[in-house]
Amino acid sequence: MVVRRDDFSINSAAVEELKENPKVELHFNTEVARVEGDSAVRRVVLKDRKTGEETVYESGSDGFYGVFVFVGYTPGNDLIKGQVELNPQGYVIADRNQKTNIDGVYAAGDICVKELRQVVTAVSDGAVAATSLEKYLGSQYRKLQLKRTYVKKLEPKEEPKPEAAPAADDNSFLDADTRAALAPVLGRFTNPITLRLYDDHSDLSREDAEMIKELASLSDKVSYEVVDAVPGKEHTIAILNDKKEEAGLRFHGVPGGHEFNSFILAMYNVAGPGQDVGEALQKRIDSIDTSKALTIAVSLSCTMCPDLVAAAERIAADNPNVTVDVYDLAHYPELQKKWNIMSVPCLIVNDKDVHFGKKGGEGILDMLK
Repeated sequence: MVVRRDDFSINSAAVEELKENPKVELHFNTEVARVEGDSAVRRVVLKDRKTGEETVYESGSDGFYGVFVFVGYTPGNDLIKGQVELNPQGYVIADRNQKTNIDGVYAAGDICVKELRQVVTAVSDGAVAATSLEKYLGSQYRKLQLKRTYVKKLEPKEEPKPEAAPAADDNSFLDADTRAALAPVLGRFTNPITLRLYDDHSDLSREDAEMIKELASLSDKVSYEVVDAVPGKEHTIAILNDKKEEAGLRFHGVPGGHEFNSFILAMYNVAGPGQDVGEALQKRIDSIDTSKALTIAVSLSCTMCPDLVAAAERIAADNPNVTVDVYDLAHYPELQKKWNIMSVPCLIVNDKDVHFGKKGGEGILDMLK
């Protein structure tokens, strides 16, 4: 950790714990002089601000560095700057009821002047602000003698309950709650699909086999088959359409964790009716007339990965020119090394263009132009 000053600008127990951690090397009065490399950071040069001495850190031929820069916070106050009173740092000044200097304007969360910026305090601010605002609106209605209107809540129509899913036993891949949640989704499938496992007789393939068998047991529109693995398709699940043709959607590994939902969405989009993306986006999907091979590296604990995966697979489900191969990066270190992947999700287009971060359908289509 590189710190430009001679010490941290705050004092806390966490700072003392950090200083005493044997796994953290602290450099005070130091700055990053140069960051060098090719497709990744291979070399970092640190400079002592007092002596001018430089220290070089080399990553070695088989590795690379990550450089994380933290420069502080900037409040997002563009909407209210010049109207609501702010402190010198740009945060909103509010009283205990979250009221600003303007009647009827309340602030909540990290935009306010406060000591602790955490979700729990933001939620508390929001509750106080909402209650205060409700009182303010009531006083204005009475003051201006306005007639209040009320919204009547309509009772939702009772939908027929789906058939109960087969019970899960202690060794099931899908627990009882998951099976119950899947029942209405699988019940909407309009065409049959097949889940094909490319079996390499590994532990991952055994997990995949258990999962696709259980999914097939939940719906007569879902079947499965197991074939021998081929190069590039080890412990891989492919989704086949009603013509028993691969739809171009494959998961390499076991689609568990956060990726389970996106895998179910992929099945839904191939089986139909699929997710409605709107007329404009559908036209863009249909207009893709050249081959686009999308490789997506994910982690099962990544919360942003499923959105990218689902958006890409929605495109592939409707256009045979697009294929999507999703890899659980934990089991594919060679992929991580080849593309110097330091964060997920990572999208690689046609084995050439690399993109990082969460993207929706429009963002992906922009890259496929």
